This record gives sequence, C-alpha cells and structure tokens, in this order.
Amino acid sequence: MNNHYVWLIIVGMVLVAVVSRAFFVVLGDYFNMSPRIERAMQFAPSVAISAMLAPEIFLSNGEINIVDNPLFWSALIAFGVATLSRSIICIVAAGMLTLWLIQ
Repeated sequence: MNNHYVWLIIVGMVLVAVVSRAFFVVLGDYFNMSPRIERAMQFAPSVAISAMLAPEIFLSNGEINIVDNPLFWSALIAFGVATLSRSIICIVAAGMLTLWLIQ
C-alpha cells in the first residue's frame, strides 16, 4: 500500500472521530433529546464495554463454551463480588484469583 494512502486513511479517520464528537459539543444546545433517549444514553458506556468483553468471556476457539472456559467462571465470580461489595479492588482480586486457581 502506498504511503500516501495510509496517511489519507489516518487523516480521514481523525476527521470522522473529531466531527462525530464535536457535533454534540458544539451543537448540543440546539438539539433537545427526549428524556427517554437521554436515559438510554446513560447506559452506552456499559453496553460498549460489555460488547468488547462478551466474546472473550463466552467464546473459546470460536465456539460458545461456558463449561470448560475459565474466563467465564472468573467473570461470574467477579460479577457476584461486584453485586455484593462495589469495591473495584475486591472485584478485580476475586476475578484474578479465581482465574489463577482454575488455570
């Protein structure tokens, strides 16, 4: 691939990222979203993180595998600790300890 094409792609991606984020900052006062949409947008970060983590947790060798998958069981334990404690250190420690013990 030509060096010019690489730089053109990088500049294009930067423009798309900046324009898409700046739209809400610059023009956000002129557009009113309904309270229902604003409430739904509060869950966007959680949904994005879940979408990135779900394939890693549930898939093993490209197939859904929860019985023999140590990542699933450590995530399940971490989720249980999260519902009980709300302490980030406890959640991470429980998940890592469970993963270490299973592997």
